Amino acid sequence: MPSNFYNSKYGNFEKLNKLNYLRWRDDITGVLMSMEAYEALTEQPPPNGNTAAARAATAAYTTRRAKAVTAIRLSVTNEIRTLFEGNQNPVELWDILKKQFDSTASQAGRTKLNMEFYSIRPETNESITAYTARLKHYRQPLHGTEEEIPDRPHQPHIRYYTGLFQDGHTHHQTSAGRGAYAGQHHRRTGSV
Repeated sequence: MPSNFYNSKYGNFEKLNKLNYLRWRDDITGVLMSMEAYEALTEQPPPNGNTAAARAATAAYTTRRAKAVTAIRLSVTNEIRTLFEGNQNPVELWDILKKQFDSTASQAGRTKLNMEFYSIRPETNESITAYTARLKHYRQPLHGTEEEIPDRPHQPHIRYYTGLFQDGHTHHQTSAGRGAYAGQHHRRTGSV
């Protein structure tokens, strides 16, 4: 695979670049979980102690942190890696990347995603599955925020722009472009 892909026994995916943070975050989260290293992003160091259990907990903690740092470093482009050279703290690496690239971290970024969602149109010869996947790409990151796109508005958006039937009326091209449902057009003008 090209060098812009991360390859490991836990998965292969495109490395983080300036445009794919949300996809990368999902991919690297899966890898870190498979490596049993995801906890390194949230856990506190174990208490010091000279017992066998304390030494084992410290060794496991250190291993999780090392795995997380390695996976994060290897899964970003060289340009992005320069943002955290020399830093061996997985929590700090994660926070640096989130702050720099997560479009859902700010009100402006979330608003932009919401607006982009409502402006998406199907591409020529695009399957409904591919179109729905593109819509989900914008919808998922907004879950749990003020800009969340609930199911109800999501469904008409798909129906409206894909020509699916709704309430027994088919969607059709109007002189104004992609537009009205045939039944709605009829009710407004008295003609079809």
